[in-house]
Amino acid sequence: MKKNKYLFAVVIFFHALWMMFISYLWLNQPYSYDWEARIETINNLFKNVLLGIEDKPSKGSLLLINISYDKMLIPRYDNDGFESGKIAITDRAAVIKFLETINTSPNYKFIILDVFFEDSTALDSALQAQIKKSRGLILPYHLDGGNIALRSRINGWAGLADYDADFGNFFKYSYLQRDTCRTVPLVLYQKYNNCYINKYGPFYTSKNRLALNSVALDFPVRSYDIFTNDSLGYNSVHLCDLANLPPPFIKELTKNKIIVIGDFMDRDIHPTLYGNMAGPLIQLNAYLALVSGDHLLSYPLIFFIFVNYLIISWFLFSGNLFFTNKWLEKLKASRNVRLFYDFIKYAFFLILINIFGYLLFDVHLNVLIIGIYIVTVEYIINWINSLSDKKVKKI
Repeated sequence: MKKNKYLFAVVIFFHALWMMFISYLWLNQPYSYDWEARIETINNLFKNVLLGIEDKPSKGSLLLINISYDKMLIPRYDNDGFESGKIAITDRAAVIKFLETINTSPNYKFIILDVFFEDSTALDSALQAQIKKSRGLILPYHLDGGNIALRSRINGWAGLADYDADFGNFFKYSYLQRDTCRTVPLVLYQKYNNCYINKYGPFYTSKNRLALNSVALDFPVRSYDIFTNDSLGYNSVHLCDLANLPPPFIKELTKNKIIVIGDFMDRDIHPTLYGNMAGPLIQLNAYLALVSGDHLLSYPLIFFIFVNYLIISWFLFSGNLFFTNKWLEKLKASRNVRLFYDFIKYAFFLILINIFGYLLFDVHLNVLIIGIYIVTVEYIINWINSLSDKKVKKI
């Protein structure tokens, strides 16, 4: 009897570890299912908006510069090389003038220039010279859908600026992509925080701790925090409005700040849990998440997940139910809804893990999909037990 108890304890112990492993693999995917994202939305709104429990950067630490309205026209050519009109691109002259001003005596922390200079212009050499002079200025590059990097016409320090949409919405940011491609936030994290994300097989580590490579962002800096008509938001300005400001004022404005330059209001807009969000804001918030340690898995969190998975494993292999009553038994007896019932009973527990994991440890545990695995294992166990019962009856 004791031997069977020990065997049962060993089985549920290692099954809980196995569940943690497959959950970790799923959490590191750059996407989640729609219903998992909905739960995260509720969690975010409840904790960050209603309760106001969030860690936002100080108002004076950022300067956001919008280039949506700074355009220049260049010729557009057809396939035969003949000019067929004009196209509007980011005004190189405005960017050059701003960089010239701050490069005379740089006093900022670093610059995220989230503009992909794809088209050739007569001002490229002047812009290249200012980019080279700029201290701590990072540019984006992209992938062609495979492993080929698409580089800007302007050379400089760069990081990958690609991220995945989830059912049309942005949800999770992956820092190390295709094992070797470091994104803009990760490159900044390595240089200015002297921290890394390293990959060992299926596992990621950072600061000598187990870490996540894909993180659901909380967006401490949101669209309604910038370009407001009051003094409550973050420092934000249109590049065209900086043109006529005196250099001393611009230098004071950039002092000790993280500067983010990009399209905040026109084309580079993505739907998120908090509504539409500009691409430069996604890059900024992804960096802030690393600085806050949102990618790190703490020992209390790991213990919390293990205990909950141990409980699920006990119910799964013991054959006991989480809860039961006559109405639920009738529901379970119906063939049409039995599979739905079996999933829901575990999904409810996984939702609680998700909610309390976020409220207590500030980590989105989008593990609801694990419910499908649990139901599959339960059906296999029931099938094996039914075969055993048939053998006993024959005997």
